[in-house]
Amino acid sequence: MKTEARPVSPLVHEVVKLFSASLNQGMGDLETMLAGLRYRILHPSEKLDPNARPPGYRSQILRDQLKKEFGARRTSLWGGTALRGNFDPRKKSHIIQFLKSVNKLPADPRVLKLAFGECARLYAKKVNDLYPAIILPEDAPAQRQLLHALSTPSEGKAQQGIAYALLRLLCKYAAPGRTVETKPTHAGDAQSQRPGDIQVLQGNALIAVYEVKAFQLDQAGVDRLLPTHGKHDYPLFVLAESFKPTELKTALSSMGRTFAISLVDYCLAVFSELCLVTGRQPDELLREVIEVYNEEFCEKIENDESIKIRVSTQKKL
Repeated sequence: MKTEARPVSPLVHEVVKLFSASLNQGMGDLETMLAGLRYRILHPSEKLDPNARPPGYRSQILRDQLKKEFGARRTSLWGGTALRGNFDPRKKSHIIQFLKSVNKLPADPRVLKLAFGECARLYAKKVNDLYPAIILPEDAPAQRQLLHALSTPSEGKAQQGIAYALLRLLCKYAAPGRTVETKPTHAGDAQSQRPGDIQVLQGNALIAVYEVKAFQLDQAGVDRLLPTHGKHDYPLFVLAESFKPTELKTALSSMGRTFAISLVDYCLAVFSELCLVTGRQPDELLREVIEVYNEEFCEKIENDESIKIRVSTQKKL
């Protein structure tokens, strides 16, 4: 005998509506809101202080759950790290109103889990729309596949990883005595004690340093970037999506040992240089670039499998 689906509680609808209206907020804020719901699932009879950070708002368990159960391709790295003290109602009213709404939900685990599931699915959809999987068309030329990977939004992760993989192979085939190192994209120069995003070394000596900026670099960005290098005796390559104003590129390249270059143009130039040096076909070479990117950068350095490059097995009609 069929049973009719139970109608969604108006209280659940209110919670989901408030969460949906907050999807323009940062991942840390959304995870904090979900943490409030999760706490009520674990402690149904308890209420939250809507003005305070809910227990577990930076929980790794929550972030793992969003990935494994709801298919979120990624989460924030450490949760709502920017949240300090009680919520400022001028800036965080969306969290306060949401937690007040969560407090209205009954102490019924089924209802609480329903609300959590609906909000978690909205979170996963937002994240996956923002950061799509990097899937290359199999029947496209190698250079077009490389361009596709470089143009995929990834907060600069894929772009830094691809630049690293290309330079790694260039040194492997053209300058075997040199090594290439990089660091996780979230690690600053002071934290990592390394200048720039990618370093080329001969023994312990710096041969070149690369700053990889997968966005339009303006004067304010340059003012933040240059002091970390100071007066440097190594070539500094500033790779950016673009420069604003365009004269900024010329100004940077006029400084001592500093070169401002389009990120895409540089990667294509290194790839063409690899084809010339190795004498291999572009398709074969690209497979090795992807292998270094996936196995070294994604797995061992960035520790983020969501940005791995895959090749589609479906050909376009």
